[in-house]
Amino acid sequence: MSKTKYPYTAWVLMPSFRPKEIEIVREGSRSLHYQQTDRNCSGKHYALSDLHETKAAAVSSGLAKLEIQREAQAKRQASIDKKAAELAKHQ
Repeated sequence: MSKTKYPYTAWVLMPSFRPKEIEIVREGSRSLHYQQTDRNCSGKHYALSDLHETKAAAVSSGLAKLEIQREAQAKRQASIDKKAAELAKHQ
């Protein structure tokens, strides 16, 4: 059982990466096989790892996620460039 007191407010990043303050009203899933979650008043589950105490923490998390995406994109671009160079050799 969680020691978190409900309800509480938290910050999350929307899919557009806009930070949003939400109110969490109860515990969600705590199964070992699924991600641990909390629920807001409309019943939507939020992963505990996506809930942040402050807006600044949510923004920092978003910036870290973007950096991971940039690194993955750079790897894919390097692979594409390598394939293009290989094709250019055979033209």
